[in-house]
Amino acid sequence: MTGQIFNKWLIWGLSQTLRQRLRPALGVVLGLVITGALASCKSQPAAPVVSASPGVTVTGEAIPAQLQKLIDTWNDPALQTVKAFQIFDNLYYVGIDWVAAYVLQTSAGLILIDTLYEPWVDHLLTGMDELGLDPNDIKYVLVTHGHFDHAGGAAQINRRFGATVVMTEEDWALAREPASIPAFAMDVPANGQVAHDGEIIQLGDTKVELFKTPGHTEGVLSLRYPVQDGTETYTAITLGGVGLNFSGVERTQSYLDSYARLRTEIAKGASVSLPNHAEMGAVFERAKQLAQRAPGTPHPFVDPEGFAADLAGFVAAAQNKLNAEKSGTAQDPLDALKSVLTNQESEQETKEQ
Repeated sequence: MTGQIFNKWLIWGLSQTLRQRLRPALGVVLGLVITGALASCKSQPAAPVVSASPGVTVTGEAIPAQLQKLIDTWNDPALQTVKAFQIFDNLYYVGIDWVAAYVLQTSAGLILIDTLYEPWVDHLLTGMDELGLDPNDIKYVLVTHGHFDHAGGAAQINRRFGATVVMTEEDWALAREPASIPAFAMDVPANGQVAHDGEIIQLGDTKVELFKTPGHTEGVLSLRYPVQDGTETYTAITLGGVGLNFSGVERTQSYLDSYARLRTEIAKGASVSLPNHAEMGAVFERAKQLAQRAPGTPHPFVDPEGFAADLAGFVAAAQNKLNAEKSGTAQDPLDALKSVLTNQESEQETKEQ
């Protein structure tokens, strides 16, 4: 499991400034940084099994100190805390800096898109309270894929509020795999609903269309749903998995196939991108523009051309990854990761001088 998912979180744990500089090539970086970090970890003496919470299995694995320091930033309130905010009349952001979560409001209750992870679940719920949204009204939890940063809070939301958790069959299985290191440990709901490609979740006046878009994981779930701005209704897409942190020609081809389908079918006519990592849709930059929006001016999140350009960029990065894998010229992933971390450290040292 670590080999497939480890490095996405390292990249998104970087400072906002560095992430913004890397954004045009972020998919390439993610594609390069895959198995090397795992190989490095496994070359170290294995850490003892660590007890997490009841029902959570952790196998334990030593991590290089440089990488552990970066992992620690995931739980740093100074770096991760984001005040919850409204994006559309029926859509709210309740995530943190490096992982997104959204609430979709309907006439018959709330739909939560992704759940964050411990210790951030209470932050999500507090944000809902501050926005006037009652967590007891959560009817569905739509989980974009089974990695801990998106699914880690699902069990708690299910237990506390009785919401139905929805994931694809492949990612229910992924979420239940034993965590290879403590940072990835999570509790998983005992049961829930299996999502199928083309399925519709209807709650009150709102329909959410579910699409399986494998690549990032084998069962990535991307979503299409309406968002309202006054009298205007727009189609929004939540991309369920953008990162290229996996290995293998076949898997990369499945990613490309999914994004071809997104561009020609699933996202056709969509004008709003609300991805499960805010950086992949410039969510915070757009939120700043929204806060300063004058009456009667365009909504900054409604940007079909920008969304199309993002999709094209993700495809180009995946194609580059595929070409490198086929030719055997893919850069050593651990070297790529070390290069990114070294650049960040150098940047920080320069600021402090």
